[in-house]
Amino acid sequence: MIKYAQILLISSDRELSEALIDQLELVDSFKIQRSYNLNGLKELSNGDLIIYDDTGKGSEFLQAFSGIEYADKVPSIIILSNQLDSRFYNEHQKLDKFSIIEKPFKYASLESEILQKLHSALDVIYFDEIQFYPSKKIIITGEGNEVKLTEKETDILMYLYSFANQTVSKQQLLNEVWGYKEGVATHTLETHLYYLRKKLKNDKIILTEKDGYLISV
Repeated sequence: MIKYAQILLISSDRELSEALIDQLELVDSFKIQRSYNLNGLKELSNGDLIIYDDTGKGSEFLQAFSGIEYADKVPSIIILSNQLDSRFYNEHQKLDKFSIIEKPFKYASLESEILQKLHSALDVIYFDEIQFYPSKKIIITGEGNEVKLTEKETDILMYLYSFANQTVSKQQLLNEVWGYKEGVATHTLETHLYYLRKKLKNDKIILTEKDGYLISV
């Protein structure tokens, strides 16, 4: 099982909401909730990220936000705005939780900011009983043993994870993890996968398919 990041999108602009939802749902590790008004804010009291489309009602958002009691943590917040004065938000508490993206914006810029905000939320990935810590390059087995991974082993797991339930070709892995161009003859991937599977002690996590490899969740 992969740990999913819970994201709440709040926007009264239905066209923008639908366009963002279409893009965000392509990321397997995102679980998206949407709300067309601030009433949905309470739904993410234990979630990871709020994306708020500001339409000149920033004061209402801050009032609604400050009125919520969070049991464990305050989620990160990305504000989408046309003419928002960042000082309006910067004067308030939990400043480090806010990011402001001015409209119009490119989706790639928003996704980059989302991933930065969710770094801690996605820091642990679960594969069955195995805990995978990408930033630390380690896994914790079901028995509680800590196993160190090499940089390439970590990259392989992360790349396959980013395409969960999809087959990734050998050439694609060689291109993205090692930077090899097409046509390079090498068995380095198979060697790394052999040792990685030994460390995982579970041959059902990384599956070998006809056209490549996949992680099934």
